[in-house]
Amino acid sequence: MISMVKVNFEKLTLQKKQIDMIREFRPGERVQSKHGNQIMEVVKYVSEHELGVGQISDHTVECVWFDDDGNRQKGLFDQRTIFKIEHHH
Repeated sequence: MISMVKVNFEKLTLQKKQIDMIREFRPGERVQSKHGNQIMEVVKYVSEHELGVGQISDHTVECVWFDDDGNRQKGLFDQRTIFKIEHHH
């Protein structure tokens, strides 16, 4: 009986984690890291299968940018560490 309660609690905890993290960015949006100055473009959110860590990730964002030499770079960022760049007209 105790193990059933534990399993149900773990399921609820997992579902809560999924609901808590709302995807804040869309592919194509321009963002900047709070820890760097490069302007990047959001490619997609990365699923737990792609990360290979066996956990649900609704907050890992794949971004691309070009370095100072014009080389395309790619990286994964927690959405809480990047912010959207507003388009100036």
